[in-house]
Amino acid sequence: MAPSTSESLSSIDSLLQQRAQFEQWLARLDSASDKAPPAVRQRVRSDYEGRLKSVIEELRGHSATIGEELERHRASQAE
Repeated sequence: MAPSTSESLSSIDSLLQQRAQFEQWLARLDSASDKAPPAVRQRVRSDYEGRLKSVIEELRGHSATIGEELERHRASQAE
């Protein structure tokens, strides 16, 4: 595997972890909705959603690498 592909996969893993973290935080925010004022919840929600959107956009930028890796795994399984 070329270093750039390895670095890309590492970056993708990191982005996937960040996405999961933001999704978890949003779920926690929903479950704690009665503990914080609505304005605070909305501000925090907007921040988390903005960060999540940014991470998803970065993941989309890696779609070619993800596709290539998926194809490599499929070819490996076919053998």
